[in-house]
Amino acid sequence: MFPLFFHYDTYERHKVVSTLFRNLYINNMLDVGGRSGILRKFVQAEIITLNIDLSSDIQADGTVMPFIDNCFSAVITLDTIEHIPKDIRISFLKECLRVTNCFLLVAAPFGSNKHKEYEKKLNKLYINLTGKVHQYLDEHIKNGIPSKKEINKWIRELELSKSQVYFAGDYIWQCKNFEKIVLNKKQKGCFSYIKLLYAYLSSIALFHPIIKLKKIHYNSANRFYLFIEKNDSIRARRDAQKKSKVRCSRPRIKNNTLI
Repeated sequence: MFPLFFHYDTYERHKVVSTLFRNLYINNMLDVGGRSGILRKFVQAEIITLNIDLSSDIQADGTVMPFIDNCFSAVITLDTIEHIPKDIRISFLKECLRVTNCFLLVAAPFGSNKHKEYEKKLNKLYINLTGKVHQYLDEHIKNGIPSKKEINKWIRELELSKSQVYFAGDYIWQCKNFEKIVLNKKQKGCFSYIKLLYAYLSSIALFHPIIKLKKIHYNSANRFYLFIEKNDSIRARRDAQKKSKVRCSRPRIKNNTLI
C-alpha cells in the first residue's frame, strides 16, 4: 500500500522515523513491536521486526531479545511501551539500548491528564456499544500511557546525555474520529454509512500529509518521540563518519515542521 493511504496514526509515526534518521548513516534497524513490511516503505535500510506474534520477522519478548550487544545501528519502538506494565518499562528500554550501537527512538501516546480521561471515555463507549473492551484502549488504561513525569524519569534513570523529546499530533482530533467510527458502525441506514465512510476517509494520511514536530509540549499533543543517542556511540559515530565521509547531522526543524 502507498504510505499516504495508511491511516494517519500509522503514517505519522513511521514518517517521523524516516525524517529523524534521514541525515544519519543507518546500516540496519530493529523495529521492536513492529509488523513486517510497514517500516520498509519509509526507511531505506535493512529492517528487522521483532514482536511476540507472527506479524514480525522474529518472535521474541522485547525485554529479553536474542541479539548480541550493539548489533543494530538503530532501534525503534513505536506505540509499544504503553502496552508494557510500568514496572518493567525501564528494563525494556535498557534492553533496547543494549542491542543498539548508536540510536534509540521511543514513541507512544502522550499521557496528559485530559488524554487519559478521553481514552477512558472511549473505552466505556466501546464496551457499551459492542459488549467487549477495546484491546489497545484497555491496555492503555491498565498500564498507563507515559506522562511527562515518567519520560523524565526514564532519562534520569538511563543516564542519557544525548536525548530530545518531540511531540506531534492532536489527540482530540484522533479521539473524536475514533468516536465517530464506533458510533456510526452501530447505526443503520444510508446516512450512517455515508458518515462512517467520511470518518474513515478523513483519517487517511493523504489528507494530512504534513507532520509538525514540536520540542515543547502542547495541550493537545497526541504522541511523544524520545530520540536517544547512546552515550558510548558518540565518539564511535564521529570516527565512522570521518572514515565514510558521510554527512551526519541532528534532525532539522524549521517552524516546528521537519525538513
